[in-house]
Amino acid sequence: EQVYFTKNIESGGSKKRDTIQAAVTMSEFFRLFDAGIPDALARALADDFFFGIHTFNGNQPFLILHIGYFENAFAGMLRWEGRMARDILPLFGKAVTPDLVIGSFEDVVIRNRDMRVLRDKNGDVALIYLFHNKETAIIATADETIKEVVERLNRPRAGK
Repeated sequence: EQVYFTKNIESGGSKKRDTIQAAVTMSEFFRLFDAGIPDALARALADDFFFGIHTFNGNQPFLILHIGYFENAFAGMLRWEGRMARDILPLFGKAVTPDLVIGSFEDVVIRNRDMRVLRDKNGDVALIYLFHNKETAIIATADETIKEVVERLNRPRAGK
């Protein structure tokens, strides 16, 4: 399921004002949650994004980021790793524990895909991300969610 974030915008002339809803941009979204993403990463991301919920072993949130400039996005994600747990886990409804704040991401390969994983003190996945391609990054809290999102992104669309 996709969750849409919107904002109210007033439109019209000075005599009559209408309020319309518009989609929140990626930079506005991260600003709302006071995320400390590096500037280079913020500039590398496109305005549109997908925040969704995968129902598997409970509700598993995920975020699909659209990338405008891959090289800055890649370097920015690596730089963001030190704060990512603090910035993303509360948004995903997950607790931020001291071991996650001081923990570090590691490289893993799942289904022949390179991913970066932050594990909790029990060795379970707390946060995981990957670059699906040079235009798309996926962040989630479960490897099964990553697998499902990748599978759906790879499915041919009707009429294509």
